[in-house]
Amino acid sequence: MPTFNTNTTWLAQPSGSCCLKGSLHEGNSRGRFITIAGIETYISEPASNANGHILLYFPDVWGMFPNGLLVMDAFAEAGYLVLGLDYFRGDPVWKHRRDRHDHSNPDFDYEAWKQKHMAFADEAVPRWVDEVRRTYGRSSTKYACVGYCFGAPYVCDELAKSTVTAGAFAHPAFLTDSHFENITKPLMLSCSAEDHTFPQEARRTALDILESGNKIYQLQLFSGVTHGFALRGDMNNPYERMICGVRNMADTMKTQYGLYKSASLKLTCLLRTQRSTYFPNSTSTIMASAKAFDFAGETAIVTGAGSRMPGEIGNGRATAILLARQGAKVALVDYNVEWAQETKRMIDEEGGISEVVQADVTDEESCRNAVAKTVELFGTVHILVNIVGVGGAMGDVTKLDLTAWERDFKINVTSMVLMSRHVVPEMRKNGRGAIVNMSSVSGLLGGNPSLLYPTTKGAIIQMTRAMAAQHGPENIRVNCVCPGMVFTPMVRGRGMTDKMRQDRINQNLLKQEGTAWDVGYAIVFLCSKEAKWITGLIMPVDGGVSNSFPN
Repeated sequence: MPTFNTNTTWLAQPSGSCCLKGSLHEGNSRGRFITIAGIETYISEPASNANGHILLYFPDVWGMFPNGLLVMDAFAEAGYLVLGLDYFRGDPVWKHRRDRHDHSNPDFDYEAWKQKHMAFADEAVPRWVDEVRRTYGRSSTKYACVGYCFGAPYVCDELAKSTVTAGAFAHPAFLTDSHFENITKPLMLSCSAEDHTFPQEARRTALDILESGNKIYQLQLFSGVTHGFALRGDMNNPYERMICGVRNMADTMKTQYGLYKSASLKLTCLLRTQRSTYFPNSTSTIMASAKAFDFAGETAIVTGAGSRMPGEIGNGRATAILLARQGAKVALVDYNVEWAQETKRMIDEEGGISEVVQADVTDEESCRNAVAKTVELFGTVHILVNIVGVGGAMGDVTKLDLTAWERDFKINVTSMVLMSRHVVPEMRKNGRGAIVNMSSVSGLLGGNPSLLYPTTKGAIIQMTRAMAAQHGPENIRVNCVCPGMVFTPMVRGRGMTDKMRQDRINQNLLKQEGTAWDVGYAIVFLCSKEAKWITGLIMPVDGGVSNSFPN
């Protein structure tokens, strides 16, 4: 663990005032205190279902307080011999400050307290683990470890060594890049969506490190709670009780101890990997490796998220459904609420998360309100997909209705400027973002009988390139998709004979009809972390039409 000083670059920040809040729980612990390697240690033994394995417990700044003891007892109930060391040596933070509002001891120096106990823990934990292994270990014993807040770095340290087989931490503190780079064993991260100690951007960086290193990990992310939820949640709050009782909830809601048992099973089962590899005598759950195109924790805005025909799939609807399917929370922005509600119904059926946000994207105040509503609903914005567009006014320069030209230019181009204007500041707060603008092969090739449509679609292409250059240094990526002659509700609505439809298909190299799903998948890719080094791209999604057009 790195020495605690002001020059350290932290991913999970040192424990702060958020670590001084929470609820004390009721219950009688059943373990006892012993001394191991000169350090007071809580030991809790399984009653009758011992699995022969040992779980090492690294406490948060509250030390050996009732909540922690009950959690350790619950792990023991799951079959482990549980040992938790008191590296605070009887000096937990609650002896000085009962909560973040308690300043009854004006001489208490929280920063000095952290430095003192971290220095001792850095030295004590390795020799304590060695002594546990010598005293309690057998040739068949497997070791797991869990840590909360202050204890998280010691979990990572052990996962970089040879003793421990798998580990987990909840609402971590004091973590640097190297903690994630050095681990060689499976790690479970249990985090709250809102955590000033380990915020979203830090989590994303940590996951990028784990993925680039091909580490085995699993992320468990809870909304609606904050730092400390796993140990100091409010048992009088139904949602926080539910989090503790996610597994076997019906059986474990009956008693306070049952809730702790469920919480331990939730972590314990995720620590276990294939039976033959890590915990031969335990129920098996395979740890997940890095998941491609995982949008968990991401918030996206999709404009034009509805479709004009019931049950039909347009570009906006397809994109919204696919993003939600991959785990994103999606704001469905559309002028027509009923169209967007149908998209939400489809997402709901798949178990996704979305909300309808009514907006006129040609009006700046409406765009500002749509972004603000999204932030109110989901906390932030990471992704903007600008899809709203119309075929627009017809005619050449001599016949074009200029009022219609100005109206449709605002719909096709200015709307993207207005939405981006109010989304980019939110992306800056996150230190990253992805914007995808929808153009058309008509913007690449021209040749469209309309003047308005190819002109606006061409403008979107150049606007995308300019935005990519302007916002690239802010880690905000801006890309563009250019669909070809896909068959969408907008196309169907214009009226089309079977022959016209087949003629369109015959123009592409693949001789296949494209759909909104094809466009949606391209957009999802450009929004994903897998495309993190792609910006300023103008991507045709056209079956090769743009490649064959000159011939």
